[in-house]
Amino acid sequence: MPPLPEPAYDFTLQKKEDSIAVGRDGTRTVYTLASPSGIGGATIALTGGQLPKEIVLRFCQTQDRGFRDLEGFTLTTARLQVRGSLKQSKQMPFYLPDSEGKLEADDTRFAGHLNVTAEKRERFLELTLPANLFVGSSKVEIGWIDAYR
Repeated sequence: MPPLPEPAYDFTLQKKEDSIAVGRDGTRTVYTLASPSGIGGATIALTGGQLPKEIVLRFCQTQDRGFRDLEGFTLTTARLQVRGSLKQSKQMPFYLPDSEGKLEADDTRFAGHLNVTAEKRERFLELTLPANLFVGSSKVEIGWIDAYR
């Protein structure tokens, strides 16, 4: 079987000073999200190929300075929404849309937990997502807050 074509993306960022870079770390696809203010959001839209199976999100404020915390995180795909924080590593709540496609607004009424692993590293804060989380999606929305002010 021939290898799948590399995905092509269109990125939309809430803040013009934020950026996204895509790279590889072994078998994992790494999205590095740089956000000088530590608060922001992005939409990753697939324009070609398929979204990868193994995904890592790395958050940094500058090239040499990672987030010290992650107090707010949301990730929305066509199938679900994950909401959590660094403190909820390996147990982030997820929410499923209802028959009208609306997601639960009440944070206490989650459908279950996902093993999203959050780790502080020297130059970034890294979230490792469960395999196949993006499968079937052509658009992924991500929101982040390093620290509530």
